[in-house]
Amino acid sequence: ETEFPDVVFIYMTCNAQATGTTGYNRYLRNEQIRQYCSANNKVLFDFADLDSWWFNPTTEEWELATYDYSGNSIPVEHTHFNGDEAGHTTYESCEQKGKAVWWIMAKLAGWPGVGVEDNLKAPQVFILSQNFPNPFNFFTSIRYTLYQKCSVELTIYDISGQSVRTLYSGEKQKGIYTTIWDRTDERGELVTSGVYFCQLKGPNDIKETRKMLILYNIQ
Repeated sequence: ETEFPDVVFIYMTCNAQATGTTGYNRYLRNEQIRQYCSANNKVLFDFADLDSWWFNPTTEEWELATYDYSGNSIPVEHTHFNGDEAGHTTYESCEQKGKAVWWIMAKLAGWPGVGVEDNLKAPQVFILSQNFPNPFNFFTSIRYTLYQKCSVELTIYDISGQSVRTLYSGEKQKGIYTTIWDRTDERGELVTSGVYFCQLKGPNDIKETRKMLILYNIQ
């Protein structure tokens, strides 16, 4: 930091996947990192915090997972993130951490965003996941999660902002949905290769958008 004074360094806590003595020691070290960042106005990516908190779509509440160590309640990775889909965790855990990274980078770049307190009070209506595969050739899968019954519209746009195709428009129950796009427009004709955007719009004009890339030469 002394050598590169114009660079913003991001500090990070360790994961919360350990229990027992090891987990307690890790918790204490993470607390030291948090206190140092707070006292010295440093940017912190709290990996351990993101491990232990999970938004329950059924209760629409955030849950903190903990374990007991000598009478102390110690945060630990939420059971919902226990798995090995991606290394030693789940894709959902990766997505949660990815959104946190995006938030940090956007704020450091000058984006005003919204206040954290306001954001926490706002109910989460849905999540639009990144399409897979991406880039793609003939087909791509688009997944989204609704945390409540609501009317939604799933639309594909080209890079100029023109609507290419509406994949769904109507009311759906709470749940996880997957839609396949076969790179055709409203007339059933194949679109050209290039950049496209998938947008999910919900009530009160809430929107989430994902960038997609079509490459016809994918083998």
